[in-house]
Amino acid sequence: MLINAHLGEVTHHLKSGRVRHFRPEGKIYAVTDTGRRVAASEYRKKRNPIDRIGDGGYAARIFVGLNVGKETKWTIDDVIRIVVKTRKAQKRVPDASIIAQSGIYQDKTGDLVVEPSVQIVIIDLAGTPKAAFLKEMKRLAELLRKQLQQETVILEIQKSGVSEDVYSVT
Repeated sequence: MLINAHLGEVTHHLKSGRVRHFRPEGKIYAVTDTGRRVAASEYRKKRNPIDRIGDGGYAARIFVGLNVGKETKWTIDDVIRIVVKTRKAQKRVPDASIIAQSGIYQDKTGDLVVEPSVQIVIIDLAGTPKAAFLKEMKRLAELLRKQLQQETVILEIQKSGVSEDVYSVT
């Protein structure tokens, strides 16, 4: 593993007003995993393999809050539990990314609400037709809304990274 570092001349301005300069001299070496010292110019990092896995199908983003009223009631673990259980019931792999964030919205009464929330990202690598994928994602969004006692959950459907549909699940 290589760690990026600036190895050139450096100037530091200290709080006392003094200025310090450092100019490295000599050869730069990399140390391999086996402890062998190699001239940095000769060292070549192995590349991670990258395999294309598809044409870019459908994906869903589901936005759900973790508060009930003004109190935080749910955790990311609760969301994970629902996503895994639902996707397995749908006979799908439960692969998803859960992103913790803060949600800001105006509720029914007009009050501004700021709450912890999550974004669930599901990428369909199986090539599921849109109608079937949409049905599965709507069901997941409905279960999240109901089980997490939310007023609304937002569901966005994307095709090849472009938003195609946005639903309010109430």
